[in-house]
Amino acid sequence: MEAFIHKLMSAYSAETCHPSYLEQWSPENPTAGQCAITALLVYETFGFDIYEIKVGRARHFFNKTSDGDIIDLTAAQFSHPVDYTNCRERNFKELYKSCATRYNILKNNFYGGALCR
Repeated sequence: MEAFIHKLMSAYSAETCHPSYLEQWSPENPTAGQCAITALLVYETFGFDIYEIKVGRARHFFNKTSDGDIIDLTAAQFSHPVDYTNCRERNFKELYKSCATRYNILKNNFYGGALCR
């Protein structure tokens, strides 16, 4: 997982950031605005289910293992711990529809130009 996370941090960019987080995104804060596309990539790579919660007024996406362990690779964007209670499971296809362009850019960056798993 450590190699995956390292590669993921290099794949993030302003182009993959959700537009509402562009002012917060920087190479020093690479996870800002990347949660939905990260949860999609983790799902495709490891099969961990996708979940959504509210953090303040924003929606935040993360993954859970079959044992219920939280996998949130973008939690560092928040200045406080995330409360994962009151979450709901999300469907890959539905979430993909809302961020397909950014997700495909992330996959392209992650896999070095080859859009495959």
